[in-house]
Amino acid sequence: MSSKLFLLFENIALFSVIFFQLKPTTADSNNIIIRCIDEEREALLTFKRSLVDEHGVLSSWGREDDKRDCCKWRGVRCSNTTGQVKVLNLRTSDYEFARRKFLKGTISRALLKLHDLRHLDLSNNDFGGNPVPEFIGSLSKLRYLSLSCGGPLELPRKFRNHSRLE
Repeated sequence: MSSKLFLLFENIALFSVIFFQLKPTTADSNNIIIRCIDEEREALLTFKRSLVDEHGVLSSWGREDDKRDCCKWRGVRCSNTTGQVKVLNLRTSDYEFARRKFLKGTISRALLKLHDLRHLDLSNNDFGGNPVPEFIGSLSKLRYLSLSCGGPLELPRKFRNHSRLE
């Protein structure tokens, strides 16, 4: 009886792997692949659309099959366990900045969908001299923020009480 039951479960497992194209996984955590969360990928792509990228800085960002994992995009770092975006570092190097190879545009509210964002560095880019958007103060888990662009920045009141920022 137990051998028939085992054979039945074995066939069900094999059927599900073939039918649903599931890949059997092992308990070894090194074999688990964590990818970015769809909502966060879409938020980053919305953010990208608010920018002018004349030099292909964000060319690794996209919807194509080989670009779907936003955790592999330039400047994006994700949690190894949850796939949530933790770091967005699009700082332009001083070398690139001197050659005017920086991002331009506006900072999109789509960043609010990055619920676990801890580090945001958009320094040495050109956001048209606009003040720091107030909504950035709503990123409750943010610990590091750099938006410097060579000129003085006026921080909204919401930031002045954001004690978690370094």
